[in-house]
Amino acid sequence: MNKDDSMRKTLMLLSIFFAAVVAGLGQDAATLTGPVIPQDILEDPLLFPTAGVGVLGPESVADQVIRADDVEEDSIKVLPFSTDRLYVRWTYTKEGAEKMLAFWESHRGQTVRTVSGTFESKVGEVAKFQPMPPAFTTYAEWREGWLRSRTDDYAGLTREEARKLVAGLKGKSPKEDVFARRPRLFAVDR
Repeated sequence: MNKDDSMRKTLMLLSIFFAAVVAGLGQDAATLTGPVIPQDILEDPLLFPTAGVGVLGPESVADQVIRADDVEEDSIKVLPFSTDRLYVRWTYTKEGAEKMLAFWESHRGQTVRTVSGTFESKVGEVAKFQPMPPAFTTYAEWREGWLRSRTDDYAGLTREEARKLVAGLKGKSPKEDVFARRPRLFAVDR
């Protein structure tokens, strides 16, 4: 690398940093999205000694894939969650429940995403076991109880997200009308 490349990268980094600071004034840090620093600069070991170590690179995300044959189709329910958000709940088949438990157990504490058809959830972390006396105090007790109910859900979905999720759970195209009936958002909505 010659001196001009090094100078170009340094100037670009400084200008990007100050542009991000100016753009971020009056905004939450969460609203600043997208790549701010070009990838070739992030991968430069002279500017970022940790490049390639995984500190600055994208974290790997495991996909928890839910297929239509993992779910009892008649168990899928879409309920109102708030005035403009929906709640989707379903029951796994026995095989689907075993598959989900195996995934959760092997990815506990890791970053994952749920995928069903064209639905992709936001990235999240598989929760670590927390005892909840008197209901259960050990993981084995929780596991046994969950295998009896085998339920799962998503809350706070937009209508479009709920439509994609239900279509994926039913193994249908998201363009089909997947709601058995239009979900009521208000008790007086008929």
